[in-house]
Amino acid sequence: MNRILKRIILSLCIILSFYFVFGYCVQAEAVPADTYNLQSSSAPATQIYNKNVHSMVYIKTQSAQGSGVIVDEAGTIVTCFHVIADADYINVKTQDGSTYTVNGFKYINPLTDVAILTLDAPFSKFVPISIDKDNIQVGEKVYTISSPKGLQFSFSDGMVNQYTDNYIQFSAPISTGSSGGALLDANGHLIGIITSLLKQSQNINFALPNKFYISKISNQTVKNTYNLKWTDFVASNANTDQFKLYAEYAIKEKQLGLIYRYTMPFTLVPGVPPGVYALVGECALYEYFMTGQEQARNDAILLFEKSINVNCNVEPSTMALAVLYPLSASKKHLGNNALTTLRIQYPYSYQQYGVFMDNVNLANQKLVDANTVLMGFVEYLFAISKF
Repeated sequence: MNRILKRIILSLCIILSFYFVFGYCVQAEAVPADTYNLQSSSAPATQIYNKNVHSMVYIKTQSAQGSGVIVDEAGTIVTCFHVIADADYINVKTQDGSTYTVNGFKYINPLTDVAILTLDAPFSKFVPISIDKDNIQVGEKVYTISSPKGLQFSFSDGMVNQYTDNYIQFSAPISTGSSGGALLDANGHLIGIITSLLKQSQNINFALPNKFYISKISNQTVKNTYNLKWTDFVASNANTDQFKLYAEYAIKEKQLGLIYRYTMPFTLVPGVPPGVYALVGECALYEYFMTGQEQARNDAILLFEKSINVNCNVEPSTMALAVLYPLSASKKHLGNNALTTLRIQYPYSYQQYGVFMDNVNLANQKLVDANTVLMGFVEYLFAISKF
């Protein structure tokens, strides 16, 4: 897998030079931190919870759940990018039980793990959380409100254990699902967004300080006007720099499926380097193997066909199509043609195709691990591809 990822990184460098054709998020003027700073005396825990729980949201996608914080009256929310990284849709619920759909974003940075999203709620008025300056001291009391394990709007307390320019370490208990939740100071003001925890540890948890997102809250909204799937919408609104962030995130997380989902829109524009088709096609094939999604299968077929049409990476593309064509009702009749071409022109890959099919049969009988078999096939395609 690491070898594959290194090859993808090199290949993406080629892609990045071509994709200045897409629109990008317009960045508004930064809002001074003082605008959000409210001073008050230290408050009892119950008061802090009651004051802030109305500014929290529970986030649900088709594959994940997490937390978020409302930061303005229009319903702008801050959460972690990894909560919505592979979302088809994003639904949000507030503490009073109201539900909303995310219809756009103001700022997304996968590498700092920040997403500032907007809700489809034109007639609603929300209660924004109070945001403090970065005035954090080790040992001070802190509270969290989040939705760990789906336990919505849970409250916990602890202290700041360490504070650097890049993160706040704290001891208030959190769990999976807390990501995007609020880290509050003793006055009930937001000082950070919960991002992660150290597994197999005793409450070693981390939050992202306000400075990483506070100046982006007033950015212009990019709206999902055509109701696209979320990742398709995000990718279609990326400029070269933003696309690079998405690709680096997917590679860092070792998720070939995410690489496919974030790069597929870029294969449809003019001037694509020929090697890109097979690269993204192999990621789409992996996504199909892992999820069974017909769209991923159809995209893989399209990309491998394009690769053959431009006479680039014909061998891996033909081998992939020999597997994919029989799985598609509209393309099934082309399977024998691809297999014949593979047998005549690429005998070694034809032999490897036979080994793969034998292993598939063994996997169906649960005699070998199916994921290992499928990943081995994708690895072979990457090994014989040129980018």
